Amino acid sequence: MCQGFSYLLNKKINEKQQAHIKRKNSTLDRINNPFPRPTKPLYKGQSHILVGVSLGLEKPATLAVVNGTTGQVITYHSIRQLLGDNYKLLNRQRQQKHFLSHQRQIAQTLAAPNQFGESELGEYIQDLRNWHSAIAIL
Repeated sequence: MCQGFSYLLNKKINEKQQAHIKRKNSTLDRINNPFPRPTKPLYKGQSHILVGVSLGLEKPATLAVVNGTTGQVITYHSIRQLLGDNYKLLNRQRQQKHFLSHQRQIAQTLAAPNQFGESELGEYIQDLRNWHSAIAIL
């Protein structure tokens, strides 16, 4: 843009319009001059390696890594292996749920008010599962 023309433009437009033009110009500059790309090539995964996660009531989570071309299991982890020392917390949570369910049933048959709440243990175990699953995959 000519300096004289930009001077005339600056004289005839208000501050709001100037800010709008400045934003548009900076957007055009970013489009024309994109940020530098990383020099390290992107990670190319191995498409024949498959990861399977099985979720269920009896076994809450099971993780398997399989070679898709040969069908060979590379690694397999049960919920006990994924949680490690924290597996006892899962058992405690299961027992607690069973006990509270039984207490709730008794209260319902006696028409008593139901005030049996569960602790935050289930959410803590879920966080542990997510964390250990992420570690196992890496």
